[in-house]
Amino acid sequence: QHRRKREGGGSIIELSADYFFLRGSKFLLICEQFSRMIGCVYMDPSTDVVRASVKKWLLEMGRLGNEGILNVFTDDEVAVGAVFFHLGVGKDVKVSKAPPQSQAMNGLAERSVRAIKESFLCVSEELRQKGLEICESGKSVAVALEYVCFMMNMHASVHGSSKTPQEFLSSKKMSAPTTSAFGAVV
Repeated sequence: QHRRKREGGGSIIELSADYFFLRGSKFLLICEQFSRMIGCVYMDPSTDVVRASVKKWLLEMGRLGNEGILNVFTDDEVAVGAVFFHLGVGKDVKVSKAPPQSQAMNGLAERSVRAIKESFLCVSEELRQKGLEICESGKSVAVALEYVCFMMNMHASVHGSSKTPQEFLSSKKMSAPTTSAFGAVV
């Protein structure tokens, strides 16, 4: 696994996180620092739903477990901290405020937000050309964003590598994924 070791043993797992709004709903983007793997969480009114969604993405990233420290960089320390501190993931959580205008710390999350918004618009436009639309509800938008994240995690390449974020984190070659367009009947 690609993790930094901390003094006294264990590992430090670094994530970037940032809130964003899309079609009137609030989302939390989670980005694993080394692989650039991303996940997007709809900020549902139910905290149990939010916790389950964050845990699902941490599991997908291979970052759910009892060892090490989960170090989250964000520009909204208090609000993001509230989400991560109450997860009950079994590991220490440290939320660090990214310095203002720090491209190294939170720029990754901000660039990832821009990338998934652009991809979401492409998916929306493709559907619109077929006479379909994504409902305006947060949950409907969340399903489309989840699709976008999975596509980016399975098809993008990690900088300086031919591996996808999924391959980079698992340290093994994945078979070519079978995918279809969002909303396609399969």
